[in-house]
Amino acid sequence: MVFAFGRIFEEHASGGRWDRPELHRALDQLRERDVLVVWKLDRLSRSLKFLLHILEQIAEANAGFRSLTEHVDTTTACTALQHAWPLRIIGIAS
Repeated sequence: MVFAFGRIFEEHASGGRWDRPELHRALDQLRERDVLVVWKLDRLSRSLKFLLHILEQIAEANAGFRSLTEHVDTTTACTALQHAWPLRIIGIAS
């Protein structure tokens, strides 16, 4: 699998913190059809509350989300539906 990245945001703060400037910069710059890619969900957030908030911001920007380790991908209708039920089970999607 090959990925081409337009911008890379590297955060040095813990995934357990909300005050992370690079994360906020990445979220602020999301545009329609962009995809936010993370290595692992806990790198994005260790708090379910913050994770839900982040995923909501991504959806509001009409952007996609991929977590490479957990194989979560919301960028196509097929994969969004495929991952909707496990995300609902753990409380990530409604």
